[in-house]
Amino acid sequence: MKIEKRTAIGFHGQEVPITHVGTSSKKAAILLPGLGYTNHHPIMHYSGNLLLENGYDLFQVNYNYKIHPTFSHLNEREQTNMIIQDVTAAVHTILSAHEFEEVLFVAKSIGTAALSYILTHEPSYAKHDVIWLTPLLNARNVHENMLRCENRSLAIMGTNDDFYDVHAAEELQNSECIDFVKIEGADHSLEKNNVHQSLGLLRDVLQHIEEFVSVKKTVTN
Repeated sequence: MKIEKRTAIGFHGQEVPITHVGTSSKKAAILLPGLGYTNHHPIMHYSGNLLLENGYDLFQVNYNYKIHPTFSHLNEREQTNMIIQDVTAAVHTILSAHEFEEVLFVAKSIGTAALSYILTHEPSYAKHDVIWLTPLLNARNVHENMLRCENRSLAIMGTNDDFYDVHAAEELQNSECIDFVKIEGADHSLEKNNVHQSLGLLRDVLQHIEEFVSVKKTVTN
């Protein structure tokens, strides 16, 4: 198992760190974390390990806007542009350097905002599968962009998530492209106020992801 560090050039020429973990597989999983919920936090960490076990190479895009020196000083529009440019640059860097037979995007929270925009502007990405973890449903553009995407998708979200929106969730549940999993009582970290219940939710989320990946494997074979 090799671990390789690289960078993409994103917003205003700033570097976006990328970690490549794997064995030079023809399958790639690109991980896009949240605002401060990094690829080392539970859902992203264990999802990544699960995908490694299923034959994917991991490409962890390691922005962390919570500690970024300039992000908090930008207005909302500039912050959005920064995230979109950083993720776009990272994805282009990854996909231009390798030839993959299969690509899977795994986006969490703010990562879903960037990815939903990118997928509606890059028609060639429509063939790639997507896992949306706690998408920002109460942000109008995210919800609408997700509905426009033709990618085979799995979306997982809790009803106690501050970004949960009942109407948007119902529309996504009716989408032909999206398998929408609603978890009662889970928050934005897909956890509850009980350690054992949170661990149970983590197991359930991983099971949904493994089933989603397994369907793709079955279809391919």
